[in-house]
Amino acid sequence: MALADAGCWRAGPRSPLNPEGDREWWGDDGWGRWEPGEPLETDAFWANVGPIVGGMMGGRFEPLSGGEAAELHMQLQDAIGAVEAGARWDARNWATASARTLLEDSDVSGGLCPDSRPELERLAAGGLLAAEMQAEAAAALALYQERDQQAAQAEPPPVALPPCGPR
Repeated sequence: MALADAGCWRAGPRSPLNPEGDREWWGDDGWGRWEPGEPLETDAFWANVGPIVGGMMGGRFEPLSGGEAAELHMQLQDAIGAVEAGARWDARNWATASARTLLEDSDVSGGLCPDSRPELERLAAGGLLAAEMQAEAAAALALYQERDQQAAQAEPPPVALPPCGPR
């Protein structure tokens, strides 16, 4: 059960219900270890943040690496600032802009970038793309499929091996 599901977040460190609870919360008999003093270097800092966030989110982010935790922190900060300034989520616009960004790369639109193919397939199947972008995505995916067929035809047929074992 996630800490938030159990209502523990209200009694966590620095909460209004427990303003001096860091030592108790993270102490050896608490949810981790309390080792104040020397600041951690960047890698060690995020290596501790990642698992703590994963644990607090009920494992949904586990295993969250230090780099992923740092990226999540930056993304959250950017999103909070954007929403405070007036940004609002629109799944259709996000999907269309994501597909546009992918398809602006000639390797993706030409069916030559296998790393981008799964994301393009997901966007095309999501039903959120504007009609023009849906058509561009479908054309690129057709090129990927055509290249798959060409590669399959270029491979020599499998060689049948004689049966193993005594006869």
